[in-house]
Amino acid sequence: MLNTQVSGLKAVPDAVGDESQICLTSDTSYCIHTNGAGKQVSITNVAAEQANFTVVFDEEGDHAWQDGNGNCLREGTGGVLKMENGPCVISDDSDNWEHSQGSNVWKNVETGDEMYVKSDENGDYVWASTAPPLGTWINWNAPT
Repeated sequence: MLNTQVSGLKAVPDAVGDESQICLTSDTSYCIHTNGAGKQVSITNVAAEQANFTVVFDEEGDHAWQDGNGNCLREGTGGVLKMENGPCVISDDSDNWEHSQGSNVWKNVETGDEMYVKSDENGDYVWASTAPPLGTWINWNAPT
């Protein structure tokens, strides 16, 4: 039997707690770097700068991730992907991400915007948009 905890209005299954980096699928050496609470995240290929994320919500393809400082990865104003100054709020869909079965394209639950980066260069910022610009990188390996 699946053991669950209730957090807000949604049940939290046992898959919560999985941990790894969030990296590009086409160049797995580039992963998200957090840059601190309240700031936009970027990518880096410097292993010591790559953030570990822990799954804090996992239900029916929806996920929420927090970094080692307990701050939530979320979509902010203007499609900016940033580290919230605090934990994920499960009932706030800006904190939740989804992907189709077999897909590595992650979409924000609230906006439907896809997570992307413009290139695989150190320091490039990570964004979200319903229509990422042509030539951007939209496929990510993430803990589930």
